[in-house]
Amino acid sequence: VHVPLALLTETTPLVALTEQPVESNVIAPVPLPRATAHGSLIHYITHADSKNFQPANITFDLLPPLETRVRDRKERHRLQCEKALREFEGWRTAC
Repeated sequence: VHVPLALLTETTPLVALTEQPVESNVIAPVPLPRATAHGSLIHYITHADSKNFQPANITFDLLPPLETRVRDRKERHRLQCEKALREFEGWRTAC
């Protein structure tokens, strides 16, 4: 939400944020891994064709495919979940 600075008062928390100097050592956010549900949803939203965009809940179809083909659906989903947990743990420790 964009609020013009003229409308902000001293009691508005945004004033404190806008008056703070920008630090040069700020760490950029690390995006969530694509293998995770959240990372796949973010990828879907940011890469979807805007003309044909359809909101979606998470499904295994939004996750990236495994390196090797696994025909058994339960086994494939289990492997995708394990991969997501490994990549999420790596992301979490990196932050």
